[in-house]
Amino acid sequence: GLAANPALAADPSRRVVIEYEDTAGGQLLSSSAFVAYRHSVHLWELGKPASLPVREMAEEGSPEWVLGTAVFSDGKDFGDAAVAPPVAPGQRRKVELTVTASHPEVSGVFMLGQTNDGFAGVDAIDAYRLTAPKTVEVFALDAGTSKNIEDKAHLRAFEGFGREAEGGVVAPH
Repeated sequence: GLAANPALAADPSRRVVIEYEDTAGGQLLSSSAFVAYRHSVHLWELGKPASLPVREMAEEGSPEWVLGTAVFSDGKDFGDAAVAPPVAPGQRRKVELTVTASHPEVSGVFMLGQTNDGFAGVDAIDAYRLTAPKTVEVFALDAGTSKNIEDKAHLRAFEGFGREAEGGVVAPH
């Protein structure tokens, strides 16, 4: 994991191996962030505005906000955190994460490289109680922060054109 948490020492832990890849083909996935946390904490929820960490991931492919939220929670909401490098089409990545009875759930998020605010990942998987491998199919999500023009105009933001705000909520992409 990324950060050592003293609370993990008092709570029996289990190591979880997470493997992921783009099976749809052709999509570059940004660096990813995976976190273990207590019940009822979510990185995102369908139909609700995206949190700042998820907006940063969906717009910029930046895992720092997700990881920072976990590291600075003092073990209250989040336990362990891990990051993985980008995934090119046809590649596969693996990360390991420690889960405990007090931080049993796992979420992970990464940006879909060919979108302006698209992301994918898993949310609220109770990994502590797993007794066998589990396969989860993830789908593209929209952070609701930029209109889906996907014509690469969003890449010109550095030239002063900016992004066209959408003002929405997390929804299927």
